[in-house]
Amino acid sequence: MKLSKLKPLAVLGGFSLAVASPMALAQLEEVIVTAQKRAESLQDTPISLTAFGEDQLETDGINNLGDIGSKVPSLTIEPFPINNATLRIFIRGIGISDAQITQDPPVGIYVDGVYIARSTGTALDVADLQRIEILRGPQGTLYGRNTTGGAINLITKKPTTEALEFKQKFTVGNRNLLTSKSTLNVPLNDRMAAKFAVMRTQQDGHIENTGPGGDFGDRDVEGYRLDFRWDITDSLAFDYAYDKSDFDYYNTQYQHVIPRSPSGSQADLVSAQERSVYSDTRQKSVGTVTPYEQSSTDIEGHAWTLTQDFDSFQIKYIGAYRELNDKSYADLGGGVPLADGETADS
Repeated sequence: MKLSKLKPLAVLGGFSLAVASPMALAQLEEVIVTAQKRAESLQDTPISLTAFGEDQLETDGINNLGDIGSKVPSLTIEPFPINNATLRIFIRGIGISDAQITQDPPVGIYVDGVYIARSTGTALDVADLQRIEILRGPQGTLYGRNTTGGAINLITKKPTTEALEFKQKFTVGNRNLLTSKSTLNVPLNDRMAAKFAVMRTQQDGHIENTGPGGDFGDRDVEGYRLDFRWDITDSLAFDYAYDKSDFDYYNTQYQHVIPRSPSGSQADLVSAQERSVYSDTRQKSVGTVTPYEQSSTDIEGHAWTLTQDFDSFQIKYIGAYRELNDKSYADLGGGVPLADGETADS
């Protein structure tokens, strides 16, 4: 649901105004990108590039990095198995499988030009995105180190002085998913504006924990973001952004599922230990031996940008400071062993 300013609608008569020519219908909307550090048409950019504009982001329901993994050729995005707040990103097969907070990824992520050194957390969910650009292949010339596989640019919508605007979006889904995202744009004067955004997501886990602790997959996410823009002169602008995210969750329980052979025996498919149990369907409940603890990821960041435009070029200064606190707990024990006579049908 969105609430925004109402615009007057004017209806003009005349048959010629209601008929579009075949050439007009065949034209494609021009997409402006900044992949090469300057604004230019997507068709004029000599880079293997995929771009999502504002309309497509809204239509496809794209709010963060995890939502574009299945929509871009040669791009794979999946959660890290023992840390659901961390994404493993591969472009053309280049990435890191063992994603850790101490490792530099080979795919660079940038938000309004600020380098995000770790793909951990959901700080980007609360941002009001205007465009996403995915550059495939080495981008060291344009972006420097840590872009061997490519680069991903996320460009947010800036505050505007045009009008007061409020947007509210709710998302519901299975496992009691409820997401609320509110955005408020406030003009302060003719040259200053601020934007506030608040996001909250809650969802139940997909596997019940019959032992002590939380259920596997439960998550509770809160995010806040403040954007401020000051058009100092017609050619000089200052932007400031502050974001904070708190991600509390229980890591997912993974299960080895294999099909049964025609004879009904699994002995020819896997060599298991005496008390190991394999199933052809996913379990709905697993019991932990020790209390299953909650994992958390807290992110807080500041970014400021000063932009000076000239007739034929632009000078931009980008500064940023970010803090990341990550605590991950995973249970790889496989649950409580089955007692004699019990089955794995649950």
